[in-house]
Amino acid sequence: MNSLGLLAYLACCGAMVADSPRFSHEVMAVLSRVGCNSGPCHGNLNGKGGFKLSLRGDDATWDYRVLVREQTGRRVNISQPGESLILKKAIGAVPHEGGKLFGPNSREYQILSDWIAAGCPQGDPGNTLADARLEFDSPEVMLSWAKPQTKLRLWLSRDGARSEVTDLVAWETTNLSLSIERDGTVLPGPLAKTGQRVEGGVVARLLDRQVLCRIAILPTQKAAWTEPAAIHPVDIALEPRLKTLGIVPSPVASDEVFLKRLYLDLLGILPTSEEAKTFLADKRPDRRERLVDALLVRPEFPDFWAIKWADVLRVEEKTLDANGVRGIHGWLRRAFAENKPLNEMARELVSSRGSTYEHPEANFYRALRDPENRTEAIAQVFLGIRIACAKCHNHPFDRWKQEDYHALAAALSPIDYKVLENKRGDNLDKHEFVGDQIVFLRRGSRYSHPVTKKPLAPAFLGTAAPKDQDTPARLADWIADPKNPFFARAQANRIWRHMTGKGLVDPEDDFRITNPPSRPELLDLLTLEFQRADFQIKPLIRMIATSRAYQRSAQPSITGDDPTHTSQAMLRALTAEQLLDALSRTTGSELRFEGLPRGTRVGQIPGVISPATVGSGPKRNRRNTLGEVDRFLRTFGKPERLLSCDCERTEDTTLAQALQLVSGEMVQKMLTDPENRLGDMVHEGIRDEQAVQDLWLAGLSRYPTRPETEAAMQLLEKGGDRRLLLEDLLWGILSSREFLLRH
Repeated sequence: MNSLGLLAYLACCGAMVADSPRFSHEVMAVLSRVGCNSGPCHGNLNGKGGFKLSLRGDDATWDYRVLVREQTGRRVNISQPGESLILKKAIGAVPHEGGKLFGPNSREYQILSDWIAAGCPQGDPGNTLADARLEFDSPEVMLSWAKPQTKLRLWLSRDGARSEVTDLVAWETTNLSLSIERDGTVLPGPLAKTGQRVEGGVVARLLDRQVLCRIAILPTQKAAWTEPAAIHPVDIALEPRLKTLGIVPSPVASDEVFLKRLYLDLLGILPTSEEAKTFLADKRPDRRERLVDALLVRPEFPDFWAIKWADVLRVEEKTLDANGVRGIHGWLRRAFAENKPLNEMARELVSSRGSTYEHPEANFYRALRDPENRTEAIAQVFLGIRIACAKCHNHPFDRWKQEDYHALAAALSPIDYKVLENKRGDNLDKHEFVGDQIVFLRRGSRYSHPVTKKPLAPAFLGTAAPKDQDTPARLADWIADPKNPFFARAQANRIWRHMTGKGLVDPEDDFRITNPPSRPELLDLLTLEFQRADFQIKPLIRMIATSRAYQRSAQPSITGDDPTHTSQAMLRALTAEQLLDALSRTTGSELRFEGLPRGTRVGQIPGVISPATVGSGPKRNRRNTLGEVDRFLRTFGKPERLLSCDCERTEDTTLAQALQLVSGEMVQKMLTDPENRLGDMVHEGIRDEQAVQDLWLAGLSRYPTRPETEAAMQLLEKGGDRRLLLEDLLWGILSSREFLLRH
């Protein structure tokens, strides 16, 4: 389509009133299309070559001024448009660090030249594309390696009018497995492996509109589908997509793998030897469903989920103090024990007030000391939106504008604190608080836009806030409303990510146009079921856990690895708390925590610091072992809870972790503890074969295979100190991949 075609279309939309290109529309579109206002170019914070544009065209008024009003006759030359520096640099007629962007016969050149010749009309910078829709011919394109490229076409539509704008949009891909050329041709990218399945997306952007087209490049020959017909809702939702993509799922995992996986995912612990024996002996066809139901009512379930939410709610002692940490952790645990709907939990947290000791949920705000921190935390945790980019400029990869960010901050600005006393240990650290605080609503507060300095009316991400001084309470109502367009999808995706290791939107709290769900049909189903269950998490967890999709093996199928992990299980390292509790349970060496009852697990500790001792006897040095426990947990990724994000919990394996397992004091103390499981075996004279079986059941939740039994028996029959031989055998289990990974 030529520039006149777009002009005619925009005029019929009411976006244009003249027949010449306007800066706020066609020219801004060209600057974005060729990348002039991108981050690496003139959209950089400091600009390039003395010329700075707003990032991705955030501020058309600014861009017009620096391009036209400053140095007129140089960058734009109205009397001789062809001599304008903006054109000469773009076609390579004069040196340009960005290189040649287009030719003198291109549509881009014609639009800029016509605009300059018309006297550089500005247009209305606030009048964008109004209600116009930007759309592809099809929202999804399937290709094959026999012909792995195609040309996309893009259209603007409104009230029945439709006009092609392919030659005016800026293109991006969602990953490096795809490439996109300026004319809309999509083809395999640098990370695509010839012959292997490629999945990704292409994003087209025109002014303030973005739209996504999902792209898949499939192997020329598809493997035969061998799966039995799906009967579970989750599997029914996945099956058509898997068939279309030619993905044959991995088989269902064994009972032993399922047993350990379910205990870790629902309770955060390993099953005991007796629990493993009981389940493995059960031959009823519905034994897995029965196990899911049994674990959902166990007291460890709320323990585990309280820890998960304490991580993202920043429950740490420096800001909340020890009483605050215990208070909000206990509040979270009670909420999950009572199966409180998740939207009601969100409502109570966001609307919380009063003493942080008497009303523990008020500690949510104690950790978020200013409106901006509250805005980013609430959007990320409850709505699945990482809105921080919009604090300083319009979000470059989503629809949120700077005004959206600060209007939400305005709704949270009335929150204030009364510090009753502060017994901080370090008077120089202003971020430490020890003592009760009162969270209250400050009446008559005003919040101004950081750029315009004008007062901002509160709003809730595209929804106007009710005229009420208690805007935090109204925000809480909006979040908890079953019709909220963000909350249910974000939390359903969070639960799926916890159960499988990878969100359908990944990261799980980064919903945006340019980060689409890998399996949108499944996300729609999970969201609907979550809403039907009145936002209680147990029904949705049960639904996922009883599906074939959840129960599959981690071994890739005949069609290879599935990076989305909807056709195979994902191998994951145990979390720090899971690992230390698993070591304690497998060795039988009890962890003891100061001020807490015996039998307390790491997964029940409210805060980040764990005052613990290992083993027993009068010679324990509490001060030294305190550091050992915390160092172990930090080494294996326990977060400091300084961010409102699961991403703070590191999952990467490190050399320090390997050294902890090979020669660390923690593992050594547990192995050599005279009162541990091995001490009982030696004292009671347990036979070698029975000891081998018990150790395998305790550590791996399964019976040893015949080769494993024979190898273990050969080790124990060497003679010598039986206790040391048993320690060697148990250490081998504890350092195995099967023990350290959730399969």
